[in-house]
Amino acid sequence: MRPGQIISRRRAIAAAMVAAVFAAAACRSGRDAAPAVDGFIVPAAPAPAPSTAEPWSASQFISESADALQVHASSLAELPDGRLVAAWYGGTREGARDVSVYLSRQSRDGGAAWERPWVAVAPEAVRIELGRPIRKLGNPLIWAGGEGKLHLLFVTVSFGGWACSSLNLKTSEDEGRTWSAARRLVLSPLFNISELVRNAPVPVVPAGWAIPIYHEMAGKYPELLELSEGPLPGEWRWAKRRIAGGRSWIQPAIAVTGPQTAVAAFRSCGPERRMAVAHTADAGGTWSAPAPTQLPNPDAAVAVVSLAADELIAAYNDSTGDRENLALAISRDQGATWRRIELVESESGCEFSYPSLLASRDGKVHLAYTWKRERIKHFAFNLAWLAQREQEQGEAPGGAP
Repeated sequence: MRPGQIISRRRAIAAAMVAAVFAAAACRSGRDAAPAVDGFIVPAAPAPAPSTAEPWSASQFISESADALQVHASSLAELPDGRLVAAWYGGTREGARDVSVYLSRQSRDGGAAWERPWVAVAPEAVRIELGRPIRKLGNPLIWAGGEGKLHLLFVTVSFGGWACSSLNLKTSEDEGRTWSAARRLVLSPLFNISELVRNAPVPVVPAGWAIPIYHEMAGKYPELLELSEGPLPGEWRWAKRRIAGGRSWIQPAIAVTGPQTAVAAFRSCGPERRMAVAHTADAGGTWSAPAPTQLPNPDAAVAVVSLAADELIAAYNDSTGDRENLALAISRDQGATWRRIELVESESGCEFSYPSLLASRDGKVHLAYTWKRERIKHFAFNLAWLAQREQEQGEAPGGAP
């Protein structure tokens, strides 16, 4: 190659790099930019349990028989009539080409029974809708929007592993029976890969949701996706910002504590095998550095939900090395300190993982989780049960007894 050609090629490479930088800046908001977040919508605090209330808890499988050889990564949402809907993925194994996203709803008979699960997202259908190869499907996130809508954000991989993931969005107007065609969210200018989701969104002002997501390529770090519907049917707007950098904290779970304040809890994928928390005082614009808590974490998903401004519940694996148990802990100082109040599951050689927490409008708290990779299990309790368990546990520390 001649000297002049070398210089021209270098200039072209430099121009491409500059263009990529500008594209990256544009992609953080872009033409589909979500409106700036002014604040969080604070969930209504459940009424304190009356002194006469009886402690109550119940558990059941969302499906009594296996609809797939392996199931994982459940998510919960509440329908307008108070029933719950759950989403998860299942197939011959995690990452297999036959993995689909399943849904189930609580039945309308007034009880807590769940309907037989059905496939909401199949890989072949997504391939056609997106017009691109689909190697595997991953974590789904379901939540309730306005006007009776359900939204489903889910992971797809066209090549490589989970670090090459993209996020896709569907909407249902009939409680999850039928869904719109998938839309791929363009969140990164360079191949638009390595964006994943796990935990529930929080509604924001003036409109839309702040969704905790995470990145796993050339770093492992938590992010916040600001997502809102546009003025036209099927139109979506979004923007993205980092919660923290580095390679240690992923799968953020966010609990709102005030119009401008929230706590984020993180899965540890670094050397510090403890759940960490960070705080925001400007509706997610900036966050404190993640600080490890005393709750152990074996590189596994956690979930948090707020019951009051200072009162949080966390679901987590009470171990630094395995997922053989699942526990609940309570914090009354916005996540600075924790006390374990219940060991929900424990069995050597088995897996209980990927919890999802939801505080329903009737004052109950709901937990869904992977049970031995064979079932998705639902555990629910009222505030009287929570108060009883906290009293029985006394001032015991949050770690394993």
